[in-house]
Amino acid sequence: MLRLQCLLQDSVIVGSVGSNDWRGALYEVMGSGSEFRETEIIDPAVNKDSYMGYSTVLGMRRGVSLLFSGAPRAEHTGLVTLFTKNQNTWTVMSNINGEQIGSYFGASLSLLDVDSDGDSDFLLVGAPLFYQSQPRAEGRLSVYALSEQ
Repeated sequence: MLRLQCLLQDSVIVGSVGSNDWRGALYEVMGSGSEFRETEIIDPAVNKDSYMGYSTVLGMRRGVSLLFSGAPRAEHTGLVTLFTKNQNTWTVMSNINGEQIGSYFGASLSLLDVDSDGDSDFLLVGAPLFYQSQPRAEGRLSVYALSEQ
């Protein structure tokens, strides 16, 4: 299963949740016409059946390209991985783990730039299957402030 995701200057980021025993992967496709190249982006810590690439979002912070990718089935609780780009190479910087089994944490992602300065300020992570019995709540949206670290 391929999911067209995000544009970054002269490239497209495509999620492929079924790749690598359903670990998932991202592919950056650059170029145009008959001249293009494809680079696989993976998080080696992600295990089978994680669905990495189910959701992706691109942002910028202090001139550094940020790529967040959701893997809603990772460890059964979900995972969001942050990649940064340095000299045409995407590197894993950190992970955010979901809390509840089956919540599909990371199924949807969004970035906010609240002051319109070009830097991403907040990451929004959806967990649409989250459930809480008392007080009753279904679905959860987590908000993470992005800092210099």
